[in-house]
Order: sequence, then C-alpha cells, then structure tokens
Amino acid sequence: MSRVILCSKKRAHTPYCMKMTSTNIYTIEELCFYLYDNLYIIDESIMDIDLVKWIGNQLEEEQLFAELMSLLEKGTDIAGFVSAILGTTGFCNEEEIIKARAFLDKMALKSPIEKKKMRIDMIARGRKYAVAIYEYANLLEEDECRQDPKFSGKVIHNIGCCYANLFLFEEASVCFKKALKLTNMKMSSKLYELAVKYSKSSEVVINEDEDLFLKGEFNKISDRK
Repeated sequence: MSRVILCSKKRAHTPYCMKMTSTNIYTIEELCFYLYDNLYIIDESIMDIDLVKWIGNQLEEEQLFAELMSLLEKGTDIAGFVSAILGTTGFCNEEEIIKARAFLDKMALKSPIEKKKMRIDMIARGRKYAVAIYEYANLLEEDECRQDPKFSGKVIHNIGCCYANLFLFEEASVCFKKALKLTNMKMSSKLYELAVKYSKSSEVVINEDEDLFLKGEFNKISDRK
C-alpha cells in the first residue's frame, strides 16, 4: 500500500469504538485501515447494526449504508461484509480485497478454539506479551483445549515464547519442556535448551553464532493445529 490515498473530508463527531481492541474510529479510511490491519481478530461481532448506522449517520456514507443493510438482511458472512467496506475508499486495491476475503473465508472454516488461538497469536506478534500470556492461560482452561494435548502443547509453547521475550527465561524453559512432552516439536526442544542456558546466566550475553533469540526463534509462534 505505497500509493496515495485521498481521505474523505467527513470526520465523525462521535467515534465508533471497536470493542475488540477499544479503538475509536473517526473516518471511513480509519475503518478500512483497522479492518485490513486486524483481519486475524475480526469475528461475527463486526457485523454490528450500530456500526452500519454509524457509517450512515456519522460519516454520511449513504450508499455504503444501504449496501451493508442489504447484506445483513440477506445474511451475509464476515468476508462479504468486510469486503464491502474495504472497497469503498480505494484504501485497498482489488487484489488486496480478494486476498482479505480469501483469508476471512479460510478463517470461517477454523474451529472456535483455533480462531481464538490465532487471535491471541496476533496479540503476541504485536509484542503485547503479558496480555497474550493471560489470554493463552484462559484458552488452556477451555474443555476443547484440555481434550487435545497436542493443541494444548502448542499453546504452552507460545506462552514460553512470550515469557522469553520478556526475558523470563526460567518460566519460558518450564513451558518449552511441557510443550515438548505434549507435542515433541523440535522447536520446543531447541528453545528449551536455549532458555535453560539463559536462565542460568546473571547476564544474558548472546553469541552472534547462536543468536536464536535475536534472530526471532522465540518469535516463531506456532499457529497450526
């Protein structure tokens, strides 16, 4: 998205708050940017009649308002709803809209527990590690997660990644060890050894040749079931 995008002159007096992230939106361009930048966390709650009314009343986007109302009446899916908004301002070109729609269609095929994990993975990738650890811990308490040891192991591995990025290597090593027992992932084994090494050091001095941490090994969040 390196092209120039002309912004609309209309700015809402009252913002629309995206409850998923507590983000206030004031313009149609901000809405498009938010949706495209947060495809991983978008769920059915985005198809909110209050959002549609806000688009019509606050932004005076009458054509888009009518289109979205029609889509809701026809029982559209998330991909159709979001695509209609993204195609409004030129913020996304046709290829980007097609990719966004394809991604949302793919997300629709995921189980609820997979969707939750993918959304928490995005929180972790956004470096909000403490928040991600809290959300992963809640995920582990869900029945579907408890019944799938391999899936639980990958969640625990990701908790280890978060701890490691907070330089809490002892906690990270415990997670990687648990994850290894549940999944037998080579990555968990490698990161366990590295976390143990760093946890025993009063100062973390990483040799360039074994710089797995700075090269992003701890950031390899496992997002496949």
